Amino acid sequence: MGVTHPSTRSLVFLIVLAVATPAQADIGSTPAQGWRFSGSVRASARSGRTLYVGGTFDAVAPAVNDVGSFVRLGPAGTVSPQSLHLGNDALALAGDGAGGLFVARVGVVKGVTVYSVFHQLADGSIATAFQPTFNNRVDVIARVGATVYVGGAFTQANGSTRGRGAAFDLATGALLPWDPRVGPPGISAISGGNAGTVYIGGGFGDVAGVPAIGLVRLSATTGAIDALIDASIGPAGASVTKLLTVNGVMYVVGTFNVIAGSLRPGVAAIDLATQTPTAFTVNTALALVNDIAMVGGRLFIGGDFRTVNGVPRSALAELDPVTGALRPTTFQIQQISALAGAGTTLYVAGAFGRVNDASRAHIAAIDVAGGAATLLPWNPGLTDARPKALTTAGGDVAVLGVDMAWGARVRTGLAAVDLYTGDLLPFAPRLDAPAVEVLAATPASVYVVGAFASVNGVPRIKSAAVDPHGALLPWTTGAMTDVRLMQPMGPDVLVATTGGVRLLDGTTGAPRAWGLQTNGPVTALHLTGTTAYVAGGFSQVTDLANTQIRSRAGLAAADTATNQILPFAPAVAGGVVNDMDVDGSLLYVAGRFTTISGQARHYVAAVDRTSGAVAPFAPAVDQPLERVVARDGSVYLAGAFSTVNGTPRVTLAAVTEGVGATTLPFDARFRSFLAWTSLESYPEALVATTDTRIFVWSDDAVGGAPAPPTVSRVIVTGSTLSIDWQPPLIGAGPTSYVLDAALAPGAPAFASLPVSGTRFTVGGVPPGLYYLSVRAMNAAGSSVASRPIGVTVGVAGCGEPPATPELASSASTGVATLQWGAATGVATSYTLIAGLSEGTSDIGAIPSGGAFSFSSPAPAGVYYARVVASGPCGVSAPSSDVPIVVDVAAPPASPDVTAQVSGNTVSIVWTAVPGARGYRFEAGSGPLLRNLVSLPTAATSLVAPGVPPGTYFVRVIAIGTTAESSRPDEVVVIVR
Repeated sequence: MGVTHPSTRSLVFLIVLAVATPAQADIGSTPAQGWRFSGSVRASARSGRTLYVGGTFDAVAPAVNDVGSFVRLGPAGTVSPQSLHLGNDALALAGDGAGGLFVARVGVVKGVTVYSVFHQLADGSIATAFQPTFNNRVDVIARVGATVYVGGAFTQANGSTRGRGAAFDLATGALLPWDPRVGPPGISAISGGNAGTVYIGGGFGDVAGVPAIGLVRLSATTGAIDALIDASIGPAGASVTKLLTVNGVMYVVGTFNVIAGSLRPGVAAIDLATQTPTAFTVNTALALVNDIAMVGGRLFIGGDFRTVNGVPRSALAELDPVTGALRPTTFQIQQISALAGAGTTLYVAGAFGRVNDASRAHIAAIDVAGGAATLLPWNPGLTDARPKALTTAGGDVAVLGVDMAWGARVRTGLAAVDLYTGDLLPFAPRLDAPAVEVLAATPASVYVVGAFASVNGVPRIKSAAVDPHGALLPWTTGAMTDVRLMQPMGPDVLVATTGGVRLLDGTTGAPRAWGLQTNGPVTALHLTGTTAYVAGGFSQVTDLANTQIRSRAGLAAADTATNQILPFAPAVAGGVVNDMDVDGSLLYVAGRFTTISGQARHYVAAVDRTSGAVAPFAPAVDQPLERVVARDGSVYLAGAFSTVNGTPRVTLAAVTEGVGATTLPFDARFRSFLAWTSLESYPEALVATTDTRIFVWSDDAVGGAPAPPTVSRVIVTGSTLSIDWQPPLIGAGPTSYVLDAALAPGAPAFASLPVSGTRFTVGGVPPGLYYLSVRAMNAAGSSVASRPIGVTVGVAGCGEPPATPELASSASTGVATLQWGAATGVATSYTLIAGLSEGTSDIGAIPSGGAFSFSSPAPAGVYYARVVASGPCGVSAPSSDVPIVVDVAAPPASPDVTAQVSGNTVSIVWTAVPGARGYRFEAGSGPLLRNLVSLPTAATSLVAPGVPPGTYFVRVIAIGTTAESSRPDEVVVIVR
């Protein structure tokens, strides 16, 4: 690689940028999908710029990395150039032994379901001659010599009758005579045998009318029975799921206990010469073995077991290939669903988030060369907790799964997303079970309820609170274990249960004096000022002292300041209210009901928030609703519907206020019903969480400068550089972008090029290391820049720079410790950058080589650190800053800020924060900007008269003895 003087290189790069034509992107009205989850999302709560999400997930990935049911992952852990975008229609896959793949899929053509198999060659092209079709599922594919065998539940192949198995000529794709005529449910495993034979396995009970249960040897040309293997598998209903032939022995995996008359629970070996089980015996205490692989001459099984041959082994075990005796190799993995191997590398996939002490989201690579087995840094991360199959092809790992995204990061039931930058935050409390059901959040605390028993290793039965960094707080609901809903109220927390609503101390969790008792469950809760609206399956509400007993049919209201049950009493019939929202004088309710106070209202209504009188609002919705939000003259509805006011709308729609008879053009164009966890309206956006995703619809009318974009991928091919980025999640929409290039992080840009889309490609870039960042632009100004990514041009074989690693910190007496995970991509070294405040480097940069942790003595104080990964292809963006608190009080929490606008006078009030010596008020023309005001103050309020019309983003930072509050929440103030 030639060396060019930096100034010359900058000039050449600037000229190349100036003449390049940027690619255009279609930025439509579809929602931004920031992140998606490996399991169900059950709860969400926003505090300022942070959206907290809870549920049963254990990993979170960028939504832009969705790959459906199939992906090829390259050696760097990113998507291979040979990968294909198949959606969620892949059914089976197999390597072709020559660097290519066979993939089975299902699709719909003109209303007809079509099952097919295609052959991707080693160069990535698709073989045009090989395109068989079937009338039902394909579950297994195997190449044996020049023949490709296919098994499944089908009874026709290429229009000809075939009994759940078929064979094709590899070169021509021609259907061959082979026809096993297998009974239901079909074939799930195929393997070559001795010359002229092939083995099939499954849950079948006969072949060509002859009893043959689960495993049989057939003629490789006709499919006729060649050997019955002497006896059937058992017990009844058992099945063979995997076959592996090595050196004259066929290893059999399945749900059987007996095979060929021998006790072999779950895994056996058949001598191909004698058709009888060998001495190979394994005991997994009847736990499932899901897959088997021979890698580097070593035999491994993976599954759901916890012991093998009476010895503890968690999900992965190495066995003697002849006897089945346990080898000493040990790994701590929760569950394995699939194995594959290439050379001396064993690939494992399954429901795990860690391998030993290293973070790995559902997929990992292990080097089995030599005596020991070593976890490799390869770390692509998947959201699918139980991928169905792995295979290797041409240096890639192909994965078959369900609704997958790559680049996943481990989060056990709790995660946090920055709604401005789109970043997944390092917030990662350790729950012993990913089972969060209810969330509430303030700037200082995140309240969590679910089916867990500990948080960060400390006992917490079903309820807990953590700070924004994930540190455990003392709050707990104690004996109140049936919490269904929570909402912050000043320093306290409103908690709804099956029997009413209580107010708990926000610090300790102790009950306050106020509360309501109901004779049925509470299903919805909404707080406006001091009025708490309560909905549910009750007919009576009572105060805690039993002095106020009121009949209330599914809706009630109480004043939390005076302890009075209010006269508000609309009667809900035909079901319950699932959600409520207030706009102006009206309370909007949505759910499964059919009448309100005797007036027909199917699933949605509005009532006067004081008197309870039913308003005329009555849109026609064809199915029950889960969520409702009212804002700026529009009411947004979410549920299982397909029409609103006769207009097609699937699962999400908007109608006008008033009578609600007009369905607005807002149309998310979802194709199927989604389970809605939350739907919330904020000045900058409409934010929704569904069963597995976050959706954000920005409000372009908010005004102000945009939030920063997020760079999603940078790729170098020779001297051509491509960069992609995602628009900001919320706030004013960008009209264009500026791509900045610098020669060092934080250095002035030597090139700044306007770009109209979200992708830029340029060729002829001189060799060198360039730091790229992107700013979003509109008429109001520029966002802050995205975090810089360093990309190397001119190194042979380079593609992408490493992805941003994740950093976590801890401290004990006088010692600071930092740990981070392996970065996706080729990362050869890591560098820690430390400062005395967020985003600074005044302490310095610490090279850490290829290590994943760093410990050092440290004087008392609060420090902030971030980590970057470096490799031959470039330098990652820095991770989010994490605080390190050594032998001093932690930084103060962020204040809770509220704003009120009266004409051109803006009043800002914030809560006093314990430990704060003062505050700094900041305001900017866009998210994260402080270009308008930066004012120190000892007060907890501020009044600004004569403020010009516009949109302002304000925040308050608490200044403590040793440090400032980090990541302050922002409030959007609109002066009209």
